[in-house]
Amino acid sequence: MPEQCFLRWRRKYGNIFTIWFGEQPQVCVAEFNKIIETFQKDGEAYSGRFTFEEFDKLVRGGTYGIIMTEGEFWRGQRRFALQIFRDFGLGKNLMQDKILSELELLFERIEEEIKQGKDVDFGENIDINLIMKRLGEFRQLKKLMDIILDTGFHPSVVLIRLWPSLRHLPFINSYFEYMKGVDQQLFDFHKKQIKEHLNSINSPPTDFVEAFLLEKQQKDLIGVPHDFTIEQLVGVANDLWFAGQETTSTTLNWGIAFLINNPNVQNKVHAELDSIIGDFDRIITTADRPSLPYLNALINVKQCLGEALARMELFLFLGNLLNKYKFMPGNDGIPSLKRFNGGTARCKKFKCRIIKREE
Repeated sequence: MPEQCFLRWRRKYGNIFTIWFGEQPQVCVAEFNKIIETFQKDGEAYSGRFTFEEFDKLVRGGTYGIIMTEGEFWRGQRRFALQIFRDFGLGKNLMQDKILSELELLFERIEEEIKQGKDVDFGENIDINLIMKRLGEFRQLKKLMDIILDTGFHPSVVLIRLWPSLRHLPFINSYFEYMKGVDQQLFDFHKKQIKEHLNSINSPPTDFVEAFLLEKQQKDLIGVPHDFTIEQLVGVANDLWFAGQETTSTTLNWGIAFLINNPNVQNKVHAELDSIIGDFDRIITTADRPSLPYLNALINVKQCLGEALARMELFLFLGNLLNKYKFMPGNDGIPSLKRFNGGTARCKKFKCRIIKREE
């Protein structure tokens, strides 16, 4: 696995070393205390990042969003996004209510498959759908994102990011055109959603897209230069999907695969839930977190590097799923814990047997 290379290089070259991706050097910090000192205590000094400007311009017309931008542009857009999410109840009961409403829909789909006696494709059913209201839209976007994750880190695409002129080579060009086509479908999807919002903007806004468009309108009216463009909104919408939904659903998928592989851990979580909650149908909320130390420890081991929204999602989804159900191997056997690297490290798709715990 790639991380084994980094561990081997750390043993050979020390806790700080440089690797080269083509002509681009990357400095690796490979010691815990040095990571804290560098990126946490002095994070502002290292907040810049390398961008693939020429590649981004070829594929999507420029470098947009939050994840891959930097400098004052990045700071302003990040500050705005955090403020909007706070206004919408991040860390408050309002956001929890939205997550729990999605959880109820997940329960309904699981119950239907249990009634039909089917093994459940858990990855397909994890729909952390806090941005879109229609399940069909969610699955369409998820399919496109899965393709991006699978192809975006293919060696040919990595070479094109570093040397865009290589896209003209016949073998490499096929990957570039495929990646560009999928990217275009992804951005066209977001543009369609944004266009629908343009026809019915509410004040105060009811979601992030409306908040962004209102900010754009206000800045356009007073005639000041700004970065609140439609292209930037498309980029931010894509980043929010990837960082806020794809990483969390991937982490939950890993969590269920891990619990099926380690039934003793799942039994300990069930025992804690039975002792503290004592009701299979009771909805677990963030108020229960202090009373469930073992469940919290499990989530802290498995969770992605996110802020309050990711932590809340993981606790509410995993806690309520384990309170209500037991997860067991399906007809295909125990899920593999082999990783597939790309934009995120994902486990192989699997189906599992889900049993209601009162049975």
